[in-house]
Amino acid sequence: MAHAMNRSRKRTVWIALATVVPCIVAEPILGAESAAVDALSAGHGRVVPLVRQYCQDCHAGDLIEGEVDLSGVGSLDAVRSQVKVWQRVAEMVSSRQMPPPEADQPTDKERAEIGQWLHDFLKAEARARAGDP
Repeated sequence: MAHAMNRSRKRTVWIALATVVPCIVAEPILGAESAAVDALSAGHGRVVPLVRQYCQDCHAGDLIEGEVDLSGVGSLDAVRSQVKVWQRVAEMVSSRQMPPPEADQPTDKERAEIGQWLHDFLKAEARARAGDP
C-alpha cells in the first residue's frame, strides 16, 4: 500500500511539473514576442507617413501602378495580409528602383528607416508563418 501511495505521489509531482514548467518557460517567450510586436507597431507608426508621402501617389486610390496597392498601409493587419506585396516593396526600395528617379525621394535616413522596418516586419512574418504550407 505504501509503495502504491509513493508511486501516486511521484505521478502527481510529474503531472504538476508537466503543467507548470511549460507556463514558466513560455512566459519569457511570450514576453519577447510581445516586445517584438510592440517594436513592429512602433516602427509601423513611423513608416506609415513615409509610405504615404513617397509611395501612395502611384500606389493607392484610383492609381495602382505595377499591381502594388499600398492603400492599406495604415493598418498593420492589412499590411500583414499582403506580405508578398511588401516583399516586393522591400526589394524595390532597397535597390532604389522606387520611388522612381523623377519622383520625390526619401532622405537616406528615411529610406533606411523604411528598409529596416520592412526587414523586421518580413522577418517576423516569416517566423510567424514557419511551417505554414
